[in-house]
Amino acid sequence: MRSLVIIIILILTSCKTRFAEVKFNNKFGVINHKGIFVVQPIWDDLLLDDKYSIVQRDSLWGYIDTKGKIVIKPKYNDADYFYEGLAAVNNGDKYGFIDYNGDTIIKFQFDDVNWGFTNGLSVVRINDKCGYVNNKGKIVIPCKYFNCYPFHKNFAQVEEGYFIEGDTLNEWLQNKLIRKSGITYKNDWNVKQKFLFRKESYPGSIESNKGRGRIKENGDTIIPPVYSSVGNFTEGRSIVCYKGKWGVYNKKGKIVVQLIYDGLTNFSEGLSAFTLNKKYGFINKNGQIVIPPIYDFASSFKNRLAYIELNGKSGFINKKGKIVILPKFDIYRQSTFW
Repeated sequence: MRSLVIIIILILTSCKTRFAEVKFNNKFGVINHKGIFVVQPIWDDLLLDDKYSIVQRDSLWGYIDTKGKIVIKPKYNDADYFYEGLAAVNNGDKYGFIDYNGDTIIKFQFDDVNWGFTNGLSVVRINDKCGYVNNKGKIVIPCKYFNCYPFHKNFAQVEEGYFIEGDTLNEWLQNKLIRKSGITYKNDWNVKQKFLFRKESYPGSIESNKGRGRIKENGDTIIPPVYSSVGNFTEGRSIVCYKGKWGVYNKKGKIVVQLIYDGLTNFSEGLSAFTLNKKYGFINKNGQIVIPPIYDFASSFKNRLAYIELNGKSGFINKKGKIVILPKFDIYRQSTFW
């Protein structure tokens, strides 16, 4: 029975319809994986989300559902995604929070809102200082910090101090960890490991007078610090750049893709988009070219499809390099299937 349940879940997951935001005739809409519009391109801007997407018309923002129906009419000067059932919106003067019905749950009182709700709290700003508000509208941590970041579990990072123009930020800001109760702790690595983060899944970065590299936790070098750019390990690979050419390391410290490309993206779904002679294609983790460089631009694969540009228009290809959605849309490089 358990095996059958797992198979059913996998089938349902693989069959889930994916959507992408696209631009067409200078307006925004949403297409499905067949390239058919499920939200007509009638919006001045559109930010896609699972339940309610944010749309703009005549400089005002509102929300639509997955079928394109207006659920909260465009009337706000600014609007954010829904996080934990609440979205930050601006009425032209201040920020507050609304629910899925468009009802004001937390009154308009903040100068700005950052990040949205995570773990029951949201970062808010008043008079250029930040603190935290709960989902009832109560400020539970006063707005007295220079910068505030979202809560992870029961802790968040805050910065105290002042930025003096002309000096570096780190000289004037003191980093701390803060509990939901408002109690702060010295922000050092041991405290982070204990309270905030699990151990890093990728090696740490190092620098020398020759460049950047990567090391293991025990200090052993994986990538020598000689590169102008070194990416985090994604899918067991790190992209590096030396004198304008890009290649790839594995976690054993071996170069698996020679430094011959003009550009590379981090690996996604087993492939990396490369640039060569101003054209884009894709390589696998062993450096084999699986999709030849024939496109004017290409983004990483997501949900088995990749955004591409050809002759001034955009479309999508599958992992075999077949064009599955014809390049007929305007150029919009944020477009990807979610």
